[in-house]
Amino acid sequence: MTTFTGAAEVEKIATDLIRKVPQHKPLADVRVEYVFRAEATRSKGKLVLGKARLVSGLNAFLAGQIDGAFFVVEVARNTWDRLTPSQRRALVDHELMHFIVDEDADGNYRLALRGHDLEEFADVIKRHGFWRSEVAVFSDVVAEQMSLALDEATRFLEDDMLPPDEEPGE
Repeated sequence: MTTFTGAAEVEKIATDLIRKVPQHKPLADVRVEYVFRAEATRSKGKLVLGKARLVSGLNAFLAGQIDGAFFVVEVARNTWDRLTPSQRRALVDHELMHFIVDEDADGNYRLALRGHDLEEFADVIKRHGFWRSEVAVFSDVVAEQMSLALDEATRFLEDDMLPPDEEPGE
């Protein structure tokens, strides 16, 4: 049987992301629960670090949400403990991105889940290139991040090569 516990560490990161990331701001007005599951699961052969869930209908009612649905972020404790702080933040950000909050003119919320921007195989891209627009858009983001990483590495190398008594800008 799977064991679940509260995940205050995850909630703290999520609260900060909800406050700072524009796409997450609508989550400030809806119920989101954060839980650890003891052990990670596998899906299609891959380790599942976290999962975004929409709880609705009878399950929401039984969980005390009388007036509608709510979200749950579930994180595998055994993998969370091995992640760096930046990896933890990225994981929580990833799970929050799955949540959609639509508010109608009367102030009622409709909650839904969003799929990933890209699902593709590296080998297909190797053989066929950026054959779908989603792949091309994703590659642009990767290229931008690679450029930033290279800039940072270059700065590090340049700083590392300065004589000990010189400071940058002198």
